Amino acid sequence: MLNFLLTCSGRKVHLINSFLETVKDNSRLKIFLCDTNSKVISKYFGNFFWKSPKFVSQNFKKILFFLKKKKIKIVFPTSDLELLFWAKYKNRLLKENIKVMISSKKSIEICQDKLLFFNFLKENNITTIDTSNKLESIKSKKFVVKNRYSYEEKKTFINIDYQHSKKVSKKFKNPIFQPYLFGTEISIDCYVNKENKVKILLRERCSINNGESEQIKFLYNKKIFNQIMYILNKLDFSGHIMFQGIKTNRDFYILECNPRIGGASSTCFYKGLNSFKNFIEENSKVKLNYSKNLIKKNHFIIHKKVTPID
Repeated sequence: MLNFLLTCSGRKVHLINSFLETVKDNSRLKIFLCDTNSKVISKYFGNFFWKSPKFVSQNFKKILFFLKKKKIKIVFPTSDLELLFWAKYKNRLLKENIKVMISSKKSIEICQDKLLFFNFLKENNITTIDTSNKLESIKSKKFVVKNRYSYEEKKTFINIDYQHSKKVSKKFKNPIFQPYLFGTEISIDCYVNKENKVKILLRERCSINNGESEQIKFLYNKKIFNQIMYILNKLDFSGHIMFQGIKTNRDFYILECNPRIGGASSTCFYKGLNSFKNFIEENSKVKLNYSKNLIKKNHFIIHKKVTPID
């Protein structure tokens, strides 16, 4: 028996169904879902549901007790709220033979702070959009206002003038400002395995609702691929990583990085980038038969990354 935990299940029914589809041919695999809210709709979709405590250090012993009691061997975090917790205890859990699909704590700290991530990109000469916690330092006629930290409320105001930006910023605890840039939103899903081999898949976000893609199309772009590989070689990533950026007629601007699997990431499964399958097979003796629904024409790229130097 091999038990999994997919965390912060919330309304992520589409992602859960993709997970169930991935493992459905193996009856020995059991899926536990959890959320701090016991009334979420997703509780009806897995094999078992757990109303979990918040994923913070003071609750580690409770969480570890549950994982060991239910013999859970693999954990898939899905929310920005919990990433630092799992990164902090990743090695501690590994001693209990519990494996978590999570990147290093340092990498997550950089990615979850949009201002810190911007500084990282600038220091490494990666094309990005000016970002500041001071509105007056951004030179533009139109602005974007958003939360600084990815684990804060996903609230964004776009294409607004200076006075409007100044007014709405009071609604944020930690606002940051960017110039508004017109272009095409691109998401890049990546999977980094134990051998530091990378799969990369690009998708254009054609329709977006509450920060999640509803309609997409896949594409190949060598320039974007090279930018992503450069970042992957600078930070210590593991498992599923998702980048977002804006493509204009001339350039591609990296905006942010979410070091976790996202709701729309499951669309990549049909193109051959199935991070659930990859991680399970890497970390167990289980082989999953997930190929019947694959679209024949793949756009993903496999590449060897170098080991980052601290």
